[in-house]
Amino acid sequence: MSLFSPDYTFCAYFHVTPSFLKEQGISTLLLDIDNTLAVHGGPPPQKTLELFAQLRALGMKVCVLSNNKEPRVR
Repeated sequence: MSLFSPDYTFCAYFHVTPSFLKEQGISTLLLDIDNTLAVHGGPPPQKTLELFAQLRALGMKVCVLSNNKEPRVR
């Protein structure tokens, strides 16, 4: 398989469970904000906040990326 071909695909980020990530040996996630974790310019939905809490509870690191301005990323 090519280096840049996915091993798994999911319809939405919230279909990727923390237990699946742990089973795959993944300890760090890089995630985009706008149109991935939240609607562009809008607040993150509750399920996103719950996912982040679950990831933190498992000791996983999450880095939020964006080409938006710093206040949005913060």
